[in-house]
Amino acid sequence: MTLSYLADIVTLIAGAMTILGLSGLLSWSYFHKNESPLSERVLTIFAYSIKTSLACVLTYYAYWLWSWFYLWLLVDFWGSALHMAKFYWNQEEAPRYLFAYFFSLALFVPLYVSSVIALYSSSFVPIKRLAVAIFKKNSESSNK
Repeated sequence: MTLSYLADIVTLIAGAMTILGLSGLLSWSYFHKNESPLSERVLTIFAYSIKTSLACVLTYYAYWLWSWFYLWLLVDFWGSALHMAKFYWNQEEAPRYLFAYFFSLALFVPLYVSSVIALYSSSFVPIKRLAVAIFKKNSESSNK
């Protein structure tokens, strides 16, 4: 085991503790005025701290997935080369970039928001409601 490997492990642990500490501080300030017993407040703060940490991880992976989908829309869907220096915007091809932004965000934002709500509510009901709202059949057209 080299010193750099040990430093990487310590850095990873410190990063996780920072995320848990910051989310715990936010949770503590939110629940500080609650009049429940201390043990319940501590458990609630710990649960929200973990949920906030998971939401941070989910945000990272959601951004990663969105950026790959956005890149796919720019390159494969439009069939042209892309330089990484112009990944976010190119004035000469503004309509293509606007389409990629709006289409990818229209797909990913509702999915991400419902996933975070499901995480904090500890229920898959928000995701189910989104799926029903998207895929429900029009009752008037099915009656004809």
